[in-house]
Amino acid sequence: RHAHALRHAQAALTLAEAEGIDRYRLLLMADMGWTHLQMGHPEAAVISFQELLLHLDQSIRQGLARARALSGLTAALVAAGRVDDALRSASRSVRALQQANLTRSRCEVFAWVLAAAGDARTAAQLVGAGDAFTHGSGMQRDPISKLARRQAEMLILDDLDPDSFAYWCAQGTVADEEQIKRLLTRSFPADPRDAESGVEH
Repeated sequence: RHAHALRHAQAALTLAEAEGIDRYRLLLMADMGWTHLQMGHPEAAVISFQELLLHLDQSIRQGLARARALSGLTAALVAAGRVDDALRSASRSVRALQQANLTRSRCEVFAWVLAAAGDARTAAQLVGAGDAFTHGSGMQRDPISKLARRQAEMLILDDLDPDSFAYWCAQGTVADEEQIKRLLTRSFPADPRDAESGVEH
């Protein structure tokens, strides 16, 4: 019931802003971005995550929130078909997730970006890494990771046959943390010109 959730989140956000409850306000803004994405409104999700990033500072204290917001922005951009912007956002997201020690947690999102960019083999490896992270954590995928994995697999199978997909996925499943880190760094090199505040809309 996404439309109901969005209305309640907006009402709660109005209250949080009136009372100056900053932490709750940031959580609600993130929830609204994810909800827009699940509703199939990627451009609205892009705007939500960009606004959220503008409210976050560069402190370590907000590092996890910034990492999640950047990965949300990345997913929204690729969903909107803005692949070049998604690649730049993914680069910032990877750095933020590494700082928060959550490098593997959004591998499905990065797989979606690379699959859309035409790098099916690397995307398949990241799908495998995401599978391994989910299995190892004992938690179910959240809705965005489910969406990203589904979209990534469809795009990958446009380029690879099922056996090749299974092979490269298995390579990602057995890759260790350092190998995944190198894979992400190579796929999404840092660009010093990019600011942490998000992609211009």
